[in-house]
Amino acid sequence: MLMKKPNFPVIDPKPGFIKTVANFNQDDYVRIGLPRVSLCGGFLVGLHGIFIQAQGVYEQL
Repeated sequence: MLMKKPNFPVIDPKPGFIKTVANFNQDDYVRIGLPRVSLCGGFLVGLHGIFIQAQGVYEQL
């Protein structure tokens, strides 16, 4: 199906950061943004911990 190219900027239909900023007011943005950031931060901290554990194991060998 061919679609005519729109002459206005289109926001990606997948819910993402830009769509969140565009479609929600400040309170909603904070409520939705904070869990996402903390989830990402927790994931990175978890990865970092795994790397430190692996490093310790290698040093014991």
